[in-house]
Amino acid sequence: MRSLLLVASLLVLASAAPALAQPEAAPAETMQQYTSAQELYKQGRYAAALPLFREVLGSLGSPNARLYLARCLRELGRLPEAYAEMATSAREASARAEQEPRFAQTAQAASEELAVLEAQIGRVELVLPERPAGLVLEFGGKSVEADRLGAPLPVAPGAVSVRATAPGRAPFEKVLSVGPGELVRVTVSLAPPAPPASRPVPPRPRAAPPAPAPADEGGGRPGLRVAGYVAAGVGVLGMGAFAVAGLMANSRFAEIERECGGKQCTDPAYATRIDEGETLDAIANAGLGVGLAGLAAGGTMILIGSLGGSADGARQAPAHGGLWLGLRAGF
Repeated sequence: MRSLLLVASLLVLASAAPALAQPEAAPAETMQQYTSAQELYKQGRYAAALPLFREVLGSLGSPNARLYLARCLRELGRLPEAYAEMATSAREASARAEQEPRFAQTAQAASEELAVLEAQIGRVELVLPERPAGLVLEFGGKSVEADRLGAPLPVAPGAVSVRATAPGRAPFEKVLSVGPGELVRVTVSLAPPAPPASRPVPPRPRAAPPAPAPADEGGGRPGLRVAGYVAAGVGVLGMGAFAVAGLMANSRFAEIERECGGKQCTDPAYATRIDEGETLDAIANAGLGVGLAGLAAGGTMILIGSLGGSADGARQAPAHGGLWLGLRAGF
């Protein structure tokens, strides 16, 4: 029922519309195009009249030609386009009527027909709190120029998509549902992207302190010597880990340096391999620390445990001391 009333209103407006003023000071060829287009419109041949009205509009910028252009689009079912052209015709005719009263009838006709179209289409108003550099705005799959954001955009009733992108910003995308005669406002906001999460650095292993040695009675301290041997064994293992991990780290970095042509690598593809090399390097450094600490602590405990409190221990001290100094100098 509502659709029938809208159609009836359009027919009444079209039949009752007063004759519009003809363009003044127009070339004869342009006037002939305008007259031919009007005749085609009266015959109901809207598709044939449409390009002629476009040519006249391009030549003269006449609100009358734009009004007829909007009427052709309306009769062809292209209501959002018809609404946009009709609104422009009403605005331009009202402005020119202040100096040229003959355009007052055009402004009135465009305003009345615009009100009927408004009940048949939906409108969307895009609100942008900020406009970042490089902003690209799309409405219904088509690009929207910045100068069109001051007024609601006409759209056929149904679903319509809004999408906005800008360099360095998170994209905005939303699908709206718009009904006939409805005005929908949507705020388009492009938030800055979240900063990348930093990778935690694994803590370096610490050298284990030497185990305390139990005190022995007379003839040296065997318990302390045993603890010294254990600490020295830990030191040997640490030095072994230092040697193996150090060789692997050197090999990994040499391979990366060779592939990068002897220059510092900035290619992200090598990030994982560089991280592996740094991890091996950290293990090697930790092994060196553990090895040196274990050997030093073990040698000291072996020396003290061998001295004890007896004369035999005193006679053996130079030999053990010489052995420890030799090992220390060798490492």
